[in-house]
Parts: sequence; structure tokens; C-alpha cells
Amino acid sequence: MNLPLPLTQIIAQTHLFTDAVDYIMVRIPAESAAQVLAAWGTEAGMAALVRDKDETSLLVAQSVWEHSPLARKAWPVSPIYRLITLDTPLDFSVVGYLAAWTAVLAEAGISILALSTFSRDHLFVPAGDFDRAWALLTDLIQSYA
Repeated sequence: MNLPLPLTQIIAQTHLFTDAVDYIMVRIPAESAAQVLAAWGTEAGMAALVRDKDETSLLVAQSVWEHSPLARKAWPVSPIYRLITLDTPLDFSVVGYLAAWTAVLAEAGISILALSTFSRDHLFVPAGDFDRAWALLTDLIQSYA
């Protein structure tokens, strides 16, 4: 992969983090999201709520969802995902960072859910692909170290 030097330096300094939590994404009515998030504790990993013009999606630890009264209803639920955080704070001016990581996974045929927080990017990969994804991303870091 031919990347500009400043980007390769940021990739080389990136640490990977995972929390060993199983995650799912659920499509739920917007008014139900607060009910699920109320059951979310800091020990239960990440959570993200996204609403667009067509739907509301909640990414949450599978264990949190299973203990929610909403789980008994027939909401569309994704397969299980695992978290890989690209654990380096980024400036808003950085261009191509997430694309570099996702290109490696795309080339290997690994699908992702990508989420960004204020200063970090997070990749959710299918649980069955986690070990392979981790190895590929570790190799990317080492290739620029």
C-alpha cells in the first residue's frame, strides 16, 4: 500500500485494543433506545446509537441486549461482532487513516462495521474473523514501524 509518510507514521504508532465483548447491532424504534441504554453499565463495553432518516440502530454488547426486555420482541439483529479499536487519538485533519485499515480487511474479504468517536476509530468485525483481522492489522502496523 502506497501511503503518504505522515499517514504511515500515524499507523506505525497505532496500538490495537479489544475488550473481549461480543457485540450486536439491532434495528429498534427510536423511542426504545433509551430503555436499552439504561441497562448498559461501564463493564458492558461500548454502545452506539445512530439514527438516520430511515431507521434507528443500536450497537450494544450482546449481554446487555439479552437482558433487555426488548430482546423478547422480534427486532432485526446482526450476527455477533468483536471490537478492534485503532487506539491512537487523531486530529480532525488526518485524511485516509480509516481507509488504510479498512482496505487491508476488504482485501482479505472481512466485512466491518466502522464507528468513530471524537478522537478514535473503532472497527467491529464478525466474531469468526476476529483473529485473522487482528493479525492483518498488526501486520499493517509492523510494516510501517
